Amino acid sequence: MKVKQNGHILGSLSVLTVVISFIFFLVERGPDANISLGITVLTTLGILGVIFAVLAGIARKWGWLAAGVMGNGVVLVFAYLLWIAAGIGGV
Repeated sequence: MKVKQNGHILGSLSVLTVVISFIFFLVERGPDANISLGITVLTTLGILGVIFAVLAGIARKWGWLAAGVMGNGVVLVFAYLLWIAAGIGGV
């Protein structure tokens, strides 16, 4: 049962994906931002973070599960809103 031993590592990786997503958003903003790259990166990091959070939940680290799913859920909702904006804007 390696997952049970690595619950804290998986949980911290889940929260780390939220932090990386936030930093990416701050770096890649402005009028010249590539919106499709932003959608792709945020979606990938969000899904990866949710996977890490679920694996931390399997290891019975409930705090990491809650923080990871909520944080990465916000990232995924933001990526979805960017996807809608790109569709409306015709990008």
